Amino acid sequence: MRRRTSTLESLPRLAAIGGLLLVAAAVALAVFQRHALLAELEDESAVLHRLASQRADQHDAHMTALSAIAVAAQGGGHSLFLEVAATITRFYPRIDEVQLVPLDPQGEIVGTEPLDAQTAERVRAAARASGGRIALLPRAGRPDHYMMVKRSPNSDAARYGLMLGIDAEKLLGEGGAFWSRPGVSLGLDLPDGQPLIAYGGAPQTVRFSRALGSASQPLLLQTGMRIGLADLFPPLKTGLLLLAVALAYLAALAVLRQRARAVAALEQARLGALDSRLAHASRVNALGEMASGLAHELTQPHSPRSSTIR
Repeated sequence: MRRRTSTLESLPRLAAIGGLLLVAAAVALAVFQRHALLAELEDESAVLHRLASQRADQHDAHMTALSAIAVAAQGGGHSLFLEVAATITRFYPRIDEVQLVPLDPQGEIVGTEPLDAQTAERVRAAARASGGRIALLPRAGRPDHYMMVKRSPNSDAARYGLMLGIDAEKLLGEGGAFWSRPGVSLGLDLPDGQPLIAYGGAPQTVRFSRALGSASQPLLLQTGMRIGLADLFPPLKTGLLLLAVALAYLAALAVLRQRARAVAALEQARLGALDSRLAHASRVNALGEMASGLAHELTQPHSPRSSTIR
């Protein structure tokens, strides 16, 4: 009781305890904020990964349809191919180029726009070396773009190299307002590690790195976030939390002091009652001793010698 009372009455100790409580509250807020930010990054990254994977899978379907149309033409003109290609580029803006390149360099290139000779040769080389798989190449002269190249028909008797030009930025576009926040980074790399897009700089805390769920386009999606003091200690939330902790601490002190005073008053009353009982017992004991002495004097006879002397 004495220790508790002395602690409640010591201002330096109370101030130290209050300061420790405020520090503990600030640390708890920082831990909570960091966990919440990283969880949000994980959730948003998973949503973007799923969305980009679904879009990439659509490219395979487009290439299959275009290849079938090109083979069916059998040299009788590619008007249907161009019509379908134009429709695809109109409804899927991320696919901004479709090219049908004959493996024979003397053949006519059919596409949605003119194709330079160097890129056409790269398409031919990729189609010949593909072995039936879709090849992914960076698009020269177009940042943030890559090419999908597939031989058509998909056999050793292939006559064309079919190419789709993909805008990687639009592949990840409309991912949500989260990716425009300061400190949030977003990157997409080709399977060989060559970067396609990189926003927000190198992430300080990389929490998500996964290849897209597309067999033909396993592009590597990487996301991260820089977490600063302003993120760990939002001014409004921090101020309200510290104010709430301070008020709770003062209220707890008031309750403890009130309780200590009540306990002290009860103890004082008990001690006062005990003192009264002891005083009463002392008086009763003194009276008893006096009565015993008188009784002893009255019951004792006078000695003869004492009478003669008098």
